[in-house]
Amino acid sequence: MNPLYALPEFSNLLLQASSSLREVGAENLADLFANALYDRSQVDQAIAKLRIRVAQGESPADPDGDAPWSGAGKAAQEYTLRLIQRLDRCISLNRVSL
Repeated sequence: MNPLYALPEFSNLLLQASSSLREVGAENLADLFANALYDRSQVDQAIAKLRIRVAQGESPADPDGDAPWSGAGKAAQEYTLRLIQRLDRCISLNRVSL
């Protein structure tokens, strides 16, 4: 596990990701990030699922997964893309930027 995941600042990032994903209709992803708050071994899995969702665009291929983006689909796609970019940047720099 990446030691970055244990930082309180990273906890804030996970909480922000969870609440924001819930707002744009990605409930399953939001749940993964919320669970990662309590079990840091799930952070990599949550990030991997977010990458998949970003790559799939507007309609996810997973029939049991989240529904396609809501009416604000373009904004939701943009948010998830920026979120994965921010997470990748934090991990590559090994610090959480505010």
